[in-house]
Amino acid sequence: MKITFLLPINKEEQCNSCHGYDASPVRGILRVTLSTEKTVQGMQQTALKVSLIAALAMLMLGGLCYIIIRQRILAPIEQMTLATANIAAGNLDSRVDTAEGDEIAALGHAFNNMTENLQQTMVSKRYVDQIIHSLGDMLFVTGDDGTIIMINPAVTHALGFEPPELLGKHVTEIIIGGLMTQQEAESLESGLVINSIDRQILNKAGDKIPVLISVSMLEPSKHQHQLIFAARDITKQKIAERQMRLAAKVMDTVSNGIIVTDADHCIRMVNPAFTAITGYEPEDVMGRNPSMLQSGNHDELFYKQLWDKVLNLVYWEGEIWNRRKDGEVYPQWLSISSMRDETGAITHCVSTFLDISEEKRIRHELEYLANHDILTGLPNRKLFIDRIEHALPMARRAKQRFAILFIDIDGFKPVNDNHGHAVGDNLLKAIAVRLRECVRESDTIARIGGDEFTVLMENVDDITHVMPIAEKALRAMKRRFNVGSIQCQIGASIGISLFPDHGDNLNVLVKRADAAMYRAKRLARNRICVHQPGEDSDKDYII
Repeated sequence: MKITFLLPINKEEQCNSCHGYDASPVRGILRVTLSTEKTVQGMQQTALKVSLIAALAMLMLGGLCYIIIRQRILAPIEQMTLATANIAAGNLDSRVDTAEGDEIAALGHAFNNMTENLQQTMVSKRYVDQIIHSLGDMLFVTGDDGTIIMINPAVTHALGFEPPELLGKHVTEIIIGGLMTQQEAESLESGLVINSIDRQILNKAGDKIPVLISVSMLEPSKHQHQLIFAARDITKQKIAERQMRLAAKVMDTVSNGIIVTDADHCIRMVNPAFTAITGYEPEDVMGRNPSMLQSGNHDELFYKQLWDKVLNLVYWEGEIWNRRKDGEVYPQWLSISSMRDETGAITHCVSTFLDISEEKRIRHELEYLANHDILTGLPNRKLFIDRIEHALPMARRAKQRFAILFIDIDGFKPVNDNHGHAVGDNLLKAIAVRLRECVRESDTIARIGGDEFTVLMENVDDITHVMPIAEKALRAMKRRFNVGSIQCQIGASIGISLFPDHGDNLNVLVKRADAAMYRAKRLARNRICVHQPGEDSDKDYII
């Protein structure tokens, strides 16, 4: 293959100077003929080279683009795909590694943020679920129609119902007394929480359990009314309230005075009986120390020993003398108990007391009646014997003497028989009065029965100190007694024994004084006989 190029030769101005050409603008034609075979071959080779280079460039560009796309687009998408699969499998720790500055990175960051929020949400859900399952309070979640859609384990534990037995039931089937008032329902609609609704709830056995219920709306809106009921079993609280009411009633009605003090020994509570006994109103003593009630009859050692027992042995009980508001000192029977917390520290002390004034008066009267002659008021045989038993060891230790006088009234029986028992009783009273006037204040006069009297004279030197008193008594008995309108003339026979001269024990001394008195009666009466050793050694004293 050939290619011919034809090129016209134009006449220029210079051509006229050398050649005598005509005026034609074209002087000739330049013809060039070339063969194209080698050129075509060269071009084909060039085109192949170019194609190869272009293909290689395209391949390199495609690889580069793939690498860029892989790194910038596909790899993050694969990471997000893998992370999504991991999250779907429950692994919320998966994250996407992204570079900064492009849309894929922004998408990765958004994905990571979403995952973190989801993880926090799931952690929060598990946390909330754990709290719900560990709560001691019963939780019920109800749907829009009031049916139970969820309960926590505390419901099963407290009521005995398994979840399938309650789910789908209306909440009013187990809550007795209605759910809420109209005002409470309106408050709930506005997003408030209704607290401390006092109701009863049925357990599986049909028993009614007292509960306090709090109600809140799960998602307050116009279209959803899912409610959360939190119920707390207050059986123990109700029992405690009844016990407290009973205790308060007991405190108000018991005759014992009650004082409750705190750890600082300040009075915090008293009952009406406290006021009735002491005269102090509650406001008079609140915050004050019970020592304000002290009478002054006990020393510091007494109170120290008292509180040592309260602090160490928890309890003290005994008789104590305190003072009323009006100043009167009176006896109490007091009990003090300490109350301690779980660490053993004293938190309160409870004192209960009784006014035993009347009891002591009655006891004193009974003791008096048991030891004294009702008619004359003189000690009786029992007390007289007690006095001798008390005098014996004292006289032994001190090496002292004491005397026992037995006095039998001569002529009393005729007066009693002739004038009656009333006159006889009044005569015995008059005899007792005269005998008291004859003896020392320290001596004991007793009526041991009928018309028999005795005298115990302690701390005497010898018989010469006894005889003047015995003689005085004998003279007093011989003087006329005026009993009403009746004049009575009587006398006395007196027998005397002396410790330790005539015996060293009670029985011997009494027996010998009695024997001496009967000797005086046998010797024409109205005389004094002193026991002396020997058969005929009794010495007679006649007045």
